[in-house]
Amino acid sequence: MLDAGQKERTGAELVKATRLASGTVYQIILRLENSSALESRWEPGDPSKLGRPRRRFYRLTRYARAMAQQAIQEISPAPALEIASEAKA
Repeated sequence: MLDAGQKERTGAELVKATRLASGTVYQIILRLENSSALESRWEPGDPSKLGRPRRRFYRLTRYARAMAQQAIQEISPAPALEIASEAKA
């Protein structure tokens, strides 16, 4: 979800992208929503007019995006220049 910017994703899209079982994904979604890391909204429209059930859209909150980006920076390898300069020291 982090790579999609502020794009909203449905639960089905998350299941497909992660290749995890839907029961696993929806448990993760529930926990992330409860911790305010995800926000969600229902698709507008009447299901009878849409011809299908309404979908629920999810996206990371600003806080969650910032925390994820920080975590990625912490685990990313240092650039080659920094490694080279450390080796000389």
